[in-house]
Amino acid sequence: MALLELLLSHPRGLNHTEICREMGLPSSTCTYITTKLAARGYLSRDGFGRFHLGLKTVALAHGALHGLGYRSISEPVLYRLTTETGLSAGIGVR
Repeated sequence: MALLELLLSHPRGLNHTEICREMGLPSSTCTYITTKLAARGYLSRDGFGRFHLGLKTVALAHGALHGLGYRSISEPVLYRLTTETGLSAGIGVR
């Protein structure tokens, strides 16, 4: 989780060496963690070898928001809004 939080604060991503330094981890440990997280979709790697948050983190966020109950409150309002305007609507939580 600490690695995911670290990458959240670096939108341009971090390479392997930067992650090792920031996390204070040996290279082998860092490789093991990043490999496992990437295989499960929690991290992605760009063409420059920089790691970024993967799409699986979106699924975690969706699950957390669902548990908060915002959907049941906002869905009827969003439906009415889209029906009346003919436009699409969405909700975000900061």
